[in-house]
Amino acid sequence: MKTKTRLKKCLRVINEAMVEYMGWPDNQSAIGKKFHSLRGQERVVGVFKNFNVKSLHSQRKPFVLNMKENDWEIRYFAAWVAVKYLPGSEKEILAFLEEKWKAFAPSRPFDYTFLDQEIDKLYSNEEKVSTLSGILTFLTILIAVLGLFGLVSFMADQRTREIGIRRTLGATLSNIIRIITGEFMWLVLIANFIAWPAAYLVLSNWLKNFAYHTSMNFWVYLLSGSIAAVLTLIITSVKAYNVSRLNPGSVLKYE
Repeated sequence: MKTKTRLKKCLRVINEAMVEYMGWPDNQSAIGKKFHSLRGQERVVGVFKNFNVKSLHSQRKPFVLNMKENDWEIRYFAAWVAVKYLPGSEKEILAFLEEKWKAFAPSRPFDYTFLDQEIDKLYSNEEKVSTLSGILTFLTILIAVLGLFGLVSFMADQRTREIGIRRTLGATLSNIIRIITGEFMWLVLIANFIAWPAAYLVLSNWLKNFAYHTSMNFWVYLLSGSIAAVLTLIITSVKAYNVSRLNPGSVLKYE
């Protein structure tokens, strides 16, 4: 005796990636189409735009939403209920939901979470890296500024007699500042040309962890180089100004 197995028809809403995966020409033609799964014969009743089910580390893949039709399916298979509310009404909404939850499902504990918190968890590692990078950047700039100030002070002290001679021969204050700052500005320029390719390689490798990422703008490197140049200019100018204002007569006796 032959028996015919009847496949259960289930209503499904799919994303555009699923339409492309099935080889259907467009979203409209997918409506009413059927495909088979472990649950039975699936029928498409709607198509929605692609969105990231997981974090941006992975690409948007075919996704199917199960449309529950039977009460017992909703009762036993629905794990979460999504609720949209107005900002600022969290306390009232939670009290209302807890009351209704206990009325309809007293045997199941009332637990909740916020969507923004769940999304933040997907990028917790990036947040830690961002915080750590900010701290290390601040410390690096502080150490660099202190080191530059010490180096400028040392070189200015070593060239005190030279500065005194130049002042005696008629060099102006701006000439002295330009000579001292110019030497350090060349060092800053060379350091930037070394740091930019290294930073580009590091950021490029880091962005490979994401399926979707923004392009790196060159103005960021110019901004960082400009900040370093401005700090160098301020420190060297202040020190050169202080040394240049010394009395040339007393400077020439400096050992």
